[in-house]
Amino acid sequence: MASTERRVRCSSTSTRWRPPSSMPRPTRVLWESLRRQIPCRSMSGYGDCVMRQNSDDHRCWISVIGEAEGLRWILAHNRMAWTVASSRRAALLAPGDDLVLYVSRNAFHNPSRDESQLVALATAHTELKRLKQPMALAGREFITTTGVRFSLQLPEREGVAIKPLVPHLSFVRRPEVWGMYFRSGLIEIPEDDFSILKDAIRESHRKHSAREARSSPPSGVA
Repeated sequence: MASTERRVRCSSTSTRWRPPSSMPRPTRVLWESLRRQIPCRSMSGYGDCVMRQNSDDHRCWISVIGEAEGLRWILAHNRMAWTVASSRRAALLAPGDDLVLYVSRNAFHNPSRDESQLVALATAHTELKRLKQPMALAGREFITTTGVRFSLQLPEREGVAIKPLVPHLSFVRRPEVWGMYFRSGLIEIPEDDFSILKDAIRESHRKHSAREARSSPPSGVA
């Protein structure tokens, strides 16, 4: 069942977080807009907040990672990080939602070798939370995070190629330009499409595990 949203007016007596004076004015303007729209429980201040009406509604997402440094940080900290621009979308994530991590072909700065691929399965386990101070990572500034739990991770640069799966994904309406459907940082997809991606990652993980088992010496053998 599709999830609905509602807007509520809220107020807070807590001290409002103010962006540092060094933050560029366009970023400050985006921040003020965002502050009025992401969940009240995650942000101090007041304004119109976009909230999931039913937190039990289950959603499936693709998280697009454009930098290897960012991918490594996510896997090491069990958290997703969001910019001012992506935080509004990330506010729709709720605990229990499923995610697949997608790495773009340029993430390792060698597109002639790499291809866009799926690298991990995860489940959100916290709502969006604001960082006390913006965090710089991979040349970008992040202001919010979401905690995640990983169920499967594939070795770096050995993920599942997305291109062969594109014809089977219903949300990709024009397969000839499939890359345009993976440009957003966080993409909601139908559960059936998520199952296709999940099964492909699980099969790849099974094959990796089998290869490692075959290459490992028997127990007790030096």
